[in-house]
Amino acid sequence: MSENHLAIRCRLDLTGFSQHNRVEYGQQMRQSVKQWTGIPVSIGIAPTKTLAKIANHRAKADPIK
Repeated sequence: MSENHLAIRCRLDLTGFSQHNRVEYGQQMRQSVKQWTGIPVSIGIAPTKTLAKIANHRAKADPIK
């Protein structure tokens, strides 16, 4: 048996969003992608690329049900 994995990375500039709105926006993005494609996604929001990768890694432990 083989499995196909697709990894798509995207960086967004959320300047102008409050911290609360950034988290809410990330949750809405996860829910929308899951609803429309059936594909679970992880989103990490942070001030730097490195911290966002760490946040994304932690987000993978909390998939949408």
